[in-house]
Amino acid sequence: MGGKTGNTMDSHRLLAFAERTAGSKVQNALVDELFLNYFGQEKFINDPDVLLAAATKVGLDTQAAADVIHDKTKFHDDVLDQYRAYARGVRGVPHFIIGDHHVSGAQPPAVLKDRILRSFA
Repeated sequence: MGGKTGNTMDSHRLLAFAERTAGSKVQNALVDELFLNYFGQEKFINDPDVLLAAATKVGLDTQAAADVIHDKTKFHDDVLDQYRAYARGVRGVPHFIIGDHHVSGAQPPAVLKDRILRSFA
């Protein structure tokens, strides 16, 4: 593996755009394409041309994708929200923060009850 590495904020912004405008199926296809580009073809996934080619290949609107790639403010807050959630310990869906307790993923009602009661203790 000899691909160039670097900041991937632009690819994450593009992925947020894909999910919001075309749904998770297209977003997943874009992830697959970017992984193939990086791991299989040693492309730099922060290169605007690589990002645009991947977006176009999975069926995203080329002009809209180019606008996202070139405007660093588009979908920036979406990505930061994801980073913040991850930093707070969010690892599954649904995720509840009850007081100081985190409950991640589908849990039996007894677990939620226990966390709620602990938050009042």
